[in-house]
Amino acid sequence: MENEELMKQLIRQFIYQGYATKEFEKFDKTWVFRTLSPQEHDDIVTFVSFLKSEDIIKQRTYENKVLTKALLSINGLTIEEEQSEKLFDKMSEKMFKILYKEYTELEKLQNEALMHEEIIKSFAKPSFDRIKFLVMQDAHALPTEQRVKDMNDYQWLWYWYNMQEKMNDDETLEKAKRDYLCMFVNPELWKKIKESESVNKSIQNHGGHVEMNGNTQITYGSTTVDDDFDMKLKAMMEEGEEFVELPSSDQKGDSNETPEQFFDRVMNNEKYVNQYNEMHKKDKQEEDFDTITPIE
Repeated sequence: MENEELMKQLIRQFIYQGYATKEFEKFDKTWVFRTLSPQEHDDIVTFVSFLKSEDIIKQRTYENKVLTKALLSINGLTIEEEQSEKLFDKMSEKMFKILYKEYTELEKLQNEALMHEEIIKSFAKPSFDRIKFLVMQDAHALPTEQRVKDMNDYQWLWYWYNMQEKMNDDETLEKAKRDYLCMFVNPELWKKIKESESVNKSIQNHGGHVEMNGNTQITYGSTTVDDDFDMKLKAMMEEGEEFVELPSSDQKGDSNETPEQFFDRVMNNEKYVNQYNEMHKKDKQEEDFDTITPIE
């Protein structure tokens, strides 16, 4: 667990700073090193490759350049590159090797941490790091920018909460625009939508349950239930009303069709029904022969 927390810390530093850091005590002093970027390593290698020196001298020059760029501070004091370079030039070989070993261990830990894909993915889950990413995306900022590094936790959350409010305001405005257009393009549909929204709002205000017309119950996750259905069915059966069983059909209704459109469509089909009956009239041989009768 301790090693995993260290890995997370190094990855977080690498993401938001562009490098990982290490603080350690050596020679009665507190040293802080940072890792170098691949580009910085390449620049040092290129510089050393043009030197006309023996390999051992080139190696020491390479290590000297690495530590010069890697050293951030000594005892809390920031060290400039010129000061750092002079320091390592005058340093004894033993001290230099000890410090260089500390740097290589830091670089090794960073490389191991970046190989843990599951740890990197954890930063993308709902968390404070996720909030930081969304804020940076909105502000078109990179983690390594100074303005990002200067933000404290309260500023991150303040930006995030205001982003949420703005998204809600934009959504409300967009819905108002759609409702306005719909009101002119299709007034009937607009009216139905507003009625439906009113019912849904009422249901939400009553915890998903509302009484309508004294006998209808609407509940989330179910269809409309008429509490008096059994009583009404029994009354209709006692009155002797005739029930007509409709033939099965593959045709389906249109939920957006108005009553006027429905009756117009039915009346247009009447002539085809009459033609069918006339066509089969001569073929009728039995009294129980089926005849399609238009519904009046």
